[in-house]
Amino acid sequence: MPEIGNELVRLLKNEFRAHLRRKDQIYIESKIKTVRFIGELVKFNVFPKNDAINCLKSLLSDFRHHNIEMCCNLLETCGRFLYRSPECHRRTEIILVKKKEIFIETLFFIFRKF
Repeated sequence: MPEIGNELVRLLKNEFRAHLRRKDQIYIESKIKTVRFIGELVKFNVFPKNDAINCLKSLLSDFRHHNIEMCCNLLETCGRFLYRSPECHRRTEIILVKKKEIFIETLFFIFRKF
C-alpha cells in the first residue's frame, strides 16, 4: 500500500509544478482541486509536510493571480495542521509571517494608487 501513496505523491508534485509553470488564467478549478487534495493528504500523513511547506513557499514567491487562490486553499485545507505539528511549526510560522507582509505590501500598493 505505501507504494500507492508514493506514486500519488509523485504525480501530485508533478501536477502542482505544471500548474505553477502555466501562467494562464484558465484551469482554476483544476489548480484548486490539486492543492486541496494535497492538503487533505498532508493531514493523513500521505503527502510529506515538508513538501507541502515547499509548495506554500513556491506559491508565495509568485504571489499573484491563481497562485493567491491556490495558496489560500492550501492553507485553508492543511494550514492549521502544519502550524500545530511540532516538527514543522516554526517553518509554517515563518511562512505565515511572510504572507502577512506580502498582503500588507499589496494593500499599500493598491491604496497608494488612489
